[in-house]
Parts: sequence; C-alpha cells; structure tokens
Amino acid sequence: MQSRWFIAIFVVVLVWAGTEFRAWSPAPYWPDAGGYTSHVAENRWVAHPPGYPFFVSLGHGFRVLGFEPYRSVQLASAVLVLAGVWLSFLLARPWCGTNRAALLAVGLAFSWITLLIAQTGTSHAGDLFTVALLLVAVLRFEGIAPSKPLFPHANAVLLGVALVLCAGFRFTTLLMMGPLLVWVAWRNKTRLAFWVTSLLAGAAVVGLQLWVIGEYGGYAAFSAASQSQHGTAIYSSILLVGMTETSLFNLFRTFLWLGLGGLPFFVALIAGGRSVGKAEMAPLLYGLLGFGGIAAGAGLYLCTHPGYVAGALPGLLLAASVVWGHGQRQKWLIPSGIVAGWLVFLTVQPFAVPLGKVKAVLNGVLLQYGAESSRRAVFFTTAEWLREGGLPGEIPRNRVRDLQEQDKRAQSR
Repeated sequence: MQSRWFIAIFVVVLVWAGTEFRAWSPAPYWPDAGGYTSHVAENRWVAHPPGYPFFVSLGHGFRVLGFEPYRSVQLASAVLVLAGVWLSFLLARPWCGTNRAALLAVGLAFSWITLLIAQTGTSHAGDLFTVALLLVAVLRFEGIAPSKPLFPHANAVLLGVALVLCAGFRFTTLLMMGPLLVWVAWRNKTRLAFWVTSLLAGAAVVGLQLWVIGEYGGYAAFSAASQSQHGTAIYSSILLVGMTETSLFNLFRTFLWLGLGGLPFFVALIAGGRSVGKAEMAPLLYGLLGFGGIAAGAGLYLCTHPGYVAGALPGLLLAASVVWGHGQRQKWLIPSGIVAGWLVFLTVQPFAVPLGKVKAVLNGVLLQYGAESSRRAVFFTTAEWLREGGLPGEIPRNRVRDLQEQDKRAQSR
C-alpha cells in the first residue's frame, strides 16, 4: 500500500512540475508581477497598497539565496501554492478520508487557476495559502476537526498566526474573510481564549499595517496611492456604481473563472449524493463562507484576472469534501474534472490579431490564461486586446483613460 502511495505521489509531482516547467514565464508579464519583482530588485519591502509585506519578504528570501528578482518572486508563488495544497489536504481529510482528500488536493494542484498563479509571481498565491491555513486553524480551534496540539492553547496560537499571515500577505483577503470571522466570533463569544487571541492578532495586524504605511513613505503617500487604485477599480464595482456594462462584465468573469478553476469541487458538490449530518454542518458552512467571501469581494468589486478568485478554492474544496464524504457515488467524475482543468491550462492560447470583438473578449477572459501564454509572457487586459484588434470604439471610457495613462508611463521610462 505504501509503495502505491509513493508511486502515485511521485507521478503526480512529476506531471505537476513538468506542467509548470513548460509554463514557466521568462519575464514578468502580469501587472502585479513586475511590481513585486522591482521591489525585490531594489531592496524595498512593500508594494502598492495594501503593501503585501510578507509576499515581498518571501521574494527577498529567495533573492538572498542567489536567485534573480523575478525568479525569486516566482518561487515565492510556487512555494505558497504547494503549502496551500498541503493544507487543503489536511482540511479535507477528516470529512472524506485520506484517499478522497488526496484526490481533492490533486484537483486543487491541477486547477487551471492554481497552475497559472504558481509561476506568474503573484501574491494571489498567498491567498490560496492563507485562506487554507485560516480554515484549518478555525476548525481546530473550535474542536471541529481532530488535532493533537503540541502545547496548551496551541490551536489558539495557530488561529492568531493565521489571522496575522492573512493580513500580511494580502490585507484585503482578511477583509473578505469578514463573514467567516464574524461567524467564528459569534460561535466563540464566551471563550476567553478566542478574545485574547483576537486582540493580540488584531494588535499585530495594526502594527504591521502601520509599518507598511511608514515604509511606503507615510500616510499621505499611502492614502493617495490607495485612492488612485480605488478610482480605477470603482468602475468594476456593482456595489458602488450599480449595474453597468463594466461591472456586469466583472461579475461575469468572476463566475467564469470560479467555474473553471473550481471544476472538480463543483462536481463533488453536485454529484456527491450525500446528505450532510448535523455534526458536519459546521465545516460545510465554514467552507461556504470562506468561498463566498472571496467570490463576493471579487464579483462585486474587482476581479481583473483569475488570481483574484484563487483564495476561494480552499473553502470550496472543504465544502466539497463534506458533501462528497465517504460514499461511493460518482468517483470517476472527480478525476474527469481534474483532467479537464489541466487540459484547459495546457491547450488554450489567444487568437492572433487582428481580432473581432468576440475574439478579443475571449482572449481577455480565457484564452490568454494558459501555459503557452505564460511561456511567452503574453498578457493584455480585455481593453488592450480590443485596442490590439483595431476596435478602440468598443473600449469603455474609463478604460480609455487608463490606457492613455499606461502609454504615458511607458513613454516616460
């Protein structure tokens, strides 16, 4: 039995590594990747608001080991993804057993979104890791998932560490975990350990963010940069501007990317064929809250590339593990979903210009997000694909302004 496990793990790791090697980007090409790379290269410790200090620090760590700046940022992404996959296996195992949890973890590793963010050099890999860690910590702190603490109150310490790490890798991810954290607070409102942990973690998060603001050049500089980012993102927000073409498009691509990236887990949820008992309602709810917070934040405010929904996958995996359980139904469907996501990543590539509007939109929302585009360092926003295709009249007015600013910055370099 052990030899089978060893062979299976070896084959999976080999195929995953081979897939990533084929897609390994030679140069920064996602918008954020260039920023993180320059910060590592120039010995700066915070990126654009909210700062991402832990991700930048991890990049510095690989830089110290002798890797070039972009390779350092890529390796930070890869390590965080692998850690998130392992934590997701631990997350699922109590509810569906070792074999099925391993299969779901493989589904996460070969998700089209995961394969993409593992090598692009993006802090969204940190979302995958920190949300998985936070869910593990919550379930162990509440005694819902079995654990063997190394010392008294170890699970409370783990929860506090998870909260701080979530804020340090991407502060907005902690905010999107708000519904989950409110529910945790309600369930543990009489536990002293919860409030001590929360207060200490909260103080650490405030201190960390104050340090980020200081490193950025002070509150005025940090606030101005935040407002500038918000001024661009606001047009994608249904909450702030209502139902417009831009905000509905943002919602559409969120659902599209979640559907493709979470395919094995949606299959398990739909085809699991298992009634959930009272004892399993808590992990199911926590999984759905972890998934829903990220999905709502991305869909209702901003989701410009698939990395924005990466943090939703661990919660979806947890919910799927509860519904799929230990039953025997539809086992073959899960591997089918895994292979489908893997093949999407390996095979899709954008149409060449000149483009029609449909092809330009397809390039922007799907066809550029694959191994071939990564290998060639190809990335354009949908507006840029429209411009490349000779369709400037189809670009929303707010994006025309953004493109003009991009052109000015490029010319000034």
